[in-house]
Amino acid sequence: MRNIKHKKSESFPICTESGVIDDLSESYPFTTSGGVWAGISDRVMGGVSSAKIGRETILGREANVLRGTVSLDNNGGFIQMATDLTPVPLTTVDASKYDGLELDLWCEASSAMESFNIQCVFLPTCDET
Repeated sequence: MRNIKHKKSESFPICTESGVIDDLSESYPFTTSGGVWAGISDRVMGGVSSAKIGRETILGREANVLRGTVSLDNNGGFIQMATDLTPVPLTTVDASKYDGLELDLWCEASSAMESFNIQCVFLPTCDET
């Protein structure tokens, strides 16, 4: 990662207090809630897909952008971008007072066969296991 000076994790509002994960006000790749955006591809399990993330202007608006090539070779087939909801490792976030997630999405595909999906992963807390 580039050598970017950044605020201490204690200076970020917790996303469950502010209601915001990322409004793009922090320098890329950091989120408003102190996390860091990361690009992940099927290469972590032997695939050959490639992913690149960055901040661009799309249709006149600043956006975090995921670009890449997905390949089914070697049993692969995915690219993704992700961030943690807190800058503090191994810390859980209680978002139980919220009932949804709002996203602005724009998809540019080169063929009608391409698609995308959104997946939220909810991990049980220690006392739920």
